[in-house]
Amino acid sequence: MKSEIMKDLSDRIRQCSTLVGSGDELARRTGMSRRTLEHYHTGTSEPSVSKIKSISDASGVSLEWLVAGNGPMMRDNLFAAQGKDGEPTSSLAHASMAVYATLLDAGKFIPLKRFEELTMAMWELDQQYGDNEAADPDDPIVSKAQRLLTAALKD
Repeated sequence: MKSEIMKDLSDRIRQCSTLVGSGDELARRTGMSRRTLEHYHTGTSEPSVSKIKSISDASGVSLEWLVAGNGPMMRDNLFAAQGKDGEPTSSLAHASMAVYATLLDAGKFIPLKRFEELTMAMWELDQQYGDNEAADPDDPIVSKAQRLLTAALKD
């Protein structure tokens, strides 16, 4: 029986596969075989430090999150500077990460590329409307953000 630590690591490695689109894609990006990656997904084999680093680099997740489940998941928070505690300092970064965390909590793993598109749509809305106006529900950017989020929830 695998330990709880290995189960948690396996779960996070599977999330990394989902972030990049698939296990095949993560294997391609890391240069490891799909079979090796599958052993990590199931927890039947423990990855070496170099393999963990490759998975982190390929998926953009932080090493601390991948290894221990601590700290922010993503290494580079989009559109945000980081404070001393490593947390994003802009409201857009907070909103983006809140959406991402909510999707993960709901069991909806949105590929990183799609999440970046959704975040860009949110950024465009923020730039266009700022704090001064309510967004026009007929604005094509609003529709784009809604389509991206709906697609993420259907996956």
